Amino acid sequence: MNGFAWGAFAIGLGWAAAAALAVMLATFAVAVRKGMHRVVDVAWGLGFAAVAVVTCVGAAAAGQGDPGRRTLVAALTVAWGLRLAAHIARR
Repeated sequence: MNGFAWGAFAIGLGWAAAAALAVMLATFAVAVRKGMHRVVDVAWGLGFAAVAVVTCVGAAAAGQGDPGRRTLVAALTVAWGLRLAAHIARR
């Protein structure tokens, strides 16, 4: 084949999906408790940040990718996700 690590990809995809699901379930619980479903919009940015952190940590644990590039991409994605969440929360 082409040397692509399909097993590591599938594991990372599972962890990323679990992180996104955890953020959305926590947000759903808060929305139901407060009776305000607009808080779900804020969670999308937080979900991106959570997925970035989980995939960065998972890739580091598996020894995949360049460490500097992996950290830079994760940091920029987290910064963007937090900025998005803050922007939507202020609206």
